[in-house]
Amino acid sequence: RSLIDSGKHQLDQYLQEPNGALSGRRWVFHRADVILGGKGEAIHVEGSIIDITDRKERDFSIEKEGQERIDKQRALHASLQKSELLSVMSSCIRTPLTSIVGFSEELKSDSIQNYDKKYCTDIIVENSRILLCLINDILDYSKIEAGKFDVEKIPVDILRIVEDIHLDYKEKAESKKLLFDVAYEYPFPKITIGDSTRIKQVLTNLCGNAVKYTKRGAISLSIGFIEGSLVFTVTDTGCGISNEDLETLFDKDSLVNKGKFGLAISKNLALLMGGELNATSTNGKGSIFELIIPADGVEEWVSDDRNRKEIMERRYKKPSIIPCLQGEILLAEDNIVNQKLITKVLEKTGLTVTVVSDGVQACDICDNALPDFILMDINMPLRDGLEATSYLRDKGYQMPIYALTAETDEVEISKALDAGCDGFLQKPLDKPRLYEALIQCLDKKD
Repeated sequence: RSLIDSGKHQLDQYLQEPNGALSGRRWVFHRADVILGGKGEAIHVEGSIIDITDRKERDFSIEKEGQERIDKQRALHASLQKSELLSVMSSCIRTPLTSIVGFSEELKSDSIQNYDKKYCTDIIVENSRILLCLINDILDYSKIEAGKFDVEKIPVDILRIVEDIHLDYKEKAESKKLLFDVAYEYPFPKITIGDSTRIKQVLTNLCGNAVKYTKRGAISLSIGFIEGSLVFTVTDTGCGISNEDLETLFDKDSLVNKGKFGLAISKNLALLMGGELNATSTNGKGSIFELIIPADGVEEWVSDDRNRKEIMERRYKKPSIIPCLQGEILLAEDNIVNQKLITKVLEKTGLTVTVVSDGVQACDICDNALPDFILMDINMPLRDGLEATSYLRDKGYQMPIYALTAETDEVEISKALDAGCDGFLQKPLDKPRLYEALIQCLDKKD
């Protein structure tokens, strides 16, 4: 053993000798035998060393070339995918945008009739919503791909979500001469812990697809509670899905390449919420989509049909007309178009509106005379909405402040609430949500 170790030591010194014949990094094949004496004692070591450096370097070169070829193919594939995605996005965005621009130009015509004005306006509104939904989907997909998408854990009013979707899609279904019904399987939780925005987003996508791909018959949304989970089922009598397409239905790359962000996002959202999204279908007869999510922290139950109607009558009365209110509103918004639009919406309620374009002006106004309510845009020059809100709260001002934001990310909303905002309103402005906030905080006119 000592002879072998000694031999290895000498070999290492020889290979590492800077001026030696084998200077630099070398690869060798070493074979040795211990020669024993007549009494079995080790006398010396005999062996051979073969320099295989050239062969090793050739192997490394071939391996490196192979890896470079693979990396090049991957980069080319990624570039092609990116080009295809941009092409799909361009087509998806341009389609509704063409209608918006075209019918907007029609409205500018002096010869347009009142009936045509309504038709053009309806087309513009509908395609604007389609475009907004698409942009939201693209942004959500980007966040999911980057691993920066979080879901909330807050109280969720399940009954309200279902009723809102029912109201939204009943009218759309009826415009296609379809039935849209909601089936309740009692009992089910009224309040649970989760992410209301994302639950509604998935159900909206499923119901929207059902209405879109159904030409005759009916669509049904059912809700039930099974083994600790909420189960939402969307059933339609549409064209159905072939077995081949059903196998790759939730393949996100395939979906996104076809411009179908909705299902790819819905599947990811279901998984992020700790649940699942499944589909069954019969080609030519219809489809069934099932969203299953855990029901944690159940606080209240809907026990039967009578109980459901009582809850709806007591809590879900939305303002069907513009409320009549009184008070001073401060609107902090740097976009001129948004200033004019929001001001018109507010003035229709009887409120007096003061408009400023940045956070510094908002704080100066409040230092001189406090408004009754503030709508605070988050992204403004000089001093943004979060800084302005923190300043006002540090001063001890207690008026209601609602953030105006295009962000729906939990982190951004939490920042607004931590800064002192009492709530938030999303852009584009949701008028019923705005009316609800105003009614809660301001006095009604007699």
